[in-house]
Amino acid sequence: MLRFESETRGSDAFYREVINVLYSWKKITKNPAAKIQDMKKRVIVSLCLAAGLMIITGLMIAFLGADVLTVIAMTVAILTTMVAAFILVQINNMMKKLKSMPEKTVLTLDDDGVQTEMGPDQTVRIKWSNVSLVRVFDECIAFFPKDEHAGTVIIFTLKKYAEEITGFLNKEHSEITIVQ
Repeated sequence: MLRFESETRGSDAFYREVINVLYSWKKITKNPAAKIQDMKKRVIVSLCLAAGLMIITGLMIAFLGADVLTVIAMTVAILTTMVAAFILVQINNMMKKLKSMPEKTVLTLDDDGVQTEMGPDQTVRIKWSNVSLVRVFDECIAFFPKDEHAGTVIIFTLKKYAEEITGFLNKEHSEITIVQ
């Protein structure tokens, strides 16, 4: 059995990576070695492109008049801007929520599975038979469950425990895929 207690929060980079992993969950389960992308940067680029398209189509409508294609392009730009802005707000809210979680966390790996305790009343456990893979990222380690339905979560911990965790899994649960 391994037990890790942490009294400190993760860095901003840790929480950004957690969000990026959550947004890439299906991609990673299909291809465990898949590269994750920074969702916030992608959304900001999309927002800028959509805003640029809105400005260009607005100028075209003002100077050349409104034809069907220009109106369609303006509508697409407006909708894309709204969706990108919504996703950006969602990412920022997720970051705030993650940072507001209790500082003290306990990660336990035992014979039955992996468990994380965040504060006195929040515990999440995945049995080893339900762990599809464990992946070590730049800032975190993620335990991915086989079930991907609502209510199922990925367990995250700080990368500083990577050697002990991978050693334990290689020794005790060699059937679990570890991607580094």
